[in-house]
Amino acid sequence: MTINLVVRTEDIGKRLDKFLQEYCPDFSRSQIQKAIKDGTITLNEKKVAVHHFLKAGDVVQGTLAVIAPLACTPNASLEIPIIAETKEYMVINKPSGVIVHQADGHREPDAITNWAVAHDPAIAAIGDDPVRPGIVHRLDQDVSGCMVIAKTPASFLHLKSAFQAGSIEKKYTALVYGVLVNRGGTLNFPIARSTTHDGRMAARPKTGESRMMNNELRTDEKDAVTEYTVLKQYQQYALVEARPRTGRTHQIRVHFHALGHPIVGDPLYQPKEKRKPIIDRVFLHATQLSFQDLHGTRQTYTSPIPKQLQQILDTIK
Repeated sequence: MTINLVVRTEDIGKRLDKFLQEYCPDFSRSQIQKAIKDGTITLNEKKVAVHHFLKAGDVVQGTLAVIAPLACTPNASLEIPIIAETKEYMVINKPSGVIVHQADGHREPDAITNWAVAHDPAIAAIGDDPVRPGIVHRLDQDVSGCMVIAKTPASFLHLKSAFQAGSIEKKYTALVYGVLVNRGGTLNFPIARSTTHDGRMAARPKTGESRMMNNELRTDEKDAVTEYTVLKQYQQYALVEARPRTGRTHQIRVHFHALGHPIVGDPLYQPKEKRKPIIDRVFLHATQLSFQDLHGTRQTYTSPIPKQLQQILDTIK
């Protein structure tokens, strides 16, 4: 697709990638961002950042390549531990480093969904999106722990509604930097996509509890609430239990970053001061998932801290 657009008055101040997504709705945001980064889309014949803000008269030119649609092909080579399985759903212990489903930026069939349809072919027909069969919630790629996958249409609708209603309880264990003055509390920080960092979210604290007030947020911020309890305070770190009451992208990670205590090992939300790396993954693990099944019975599933994370706890003071 050939692009040749002149920025009009109503488009002044928009980010380049958002502007293009409005004019090219058949292309995903990641496809558009990749074209800008690669230089196949230019602004005034110059290569610019995806978050470049537009001015009147700017000329956007280039091409967007049509990419074949994604397909969730079975992949039985992945090893995904199953915590529990019924006729209606299964709860897995997601390993760190594995994505939940394919996307334009990651088309390889090495996702949880590819394993799921290999494990049970009927899952391929479950859900709203054939690329995300059975998926009612997600864990970030480097986050591990409890995750539920629907196996029937009724279970999918039931679990999806429960997540939207906030009736599913989730508990995470995280190691964060610094000494937390409060032994627990509630982080009520609205979240939106960052206006200054690609791929990152930003949170705006509502209280004086945080050291990191910022102006990264856009106007499309959404309410986000995370409760937390300090499980153990170390000299330079704190082990916390986080209980998200909403389900925003990167919620726990961005909330603790906004609080001034980013999660150890997080490459996206790093502390301002340089820290010696002590782990090559995000120290965030989904330890417990609790929900009501289709029969009205409350089910609770747990996942112990992975050995890699426990070894870190055993070495710090």
